[in-house]
Amino acid sequence: DYGLRNLKAVLNMAGSLKRADASVNEESILMRALRDMNLPKFIEDDLKLFRLLLGDLFPGLDLPVSEYGNLTVALNRELERKKLQKHPFLLGKIIQLYDSQLTRHCNMLV
Repeated sequence: DYGLRNLKAVLNMAGSLKRADASVNEESILMRALRDMNLPKFIEDDLKLFRLLLGDLFPGLDLPVSEYGNLTVALNRELERKKLQKHPFLLGKIIQLYDSQLTRHCNMLV
């Protein structure tokens, strides 16, 4: 799904990130937009290839993991309340769903 619609969505997200913090390097903004828009769509094998592709497009640029502060605290509290395990994979998928909901008009869980 690397069509023009996806490109427009990535550019819209990059614009939002730039407006939120104009002091951030534009390469970092574009890399973060590409990562956040596409990571939730990939299976594990494709994820490795995508990360390699990002490394080729942005050599020497390491993007820090996004901080979710209050969301992470609320997730941990709710998982404890429901007596569910706080498995890193589950937390990662919840964060990916959150990111998807912020950047897309609709979502489908399979």
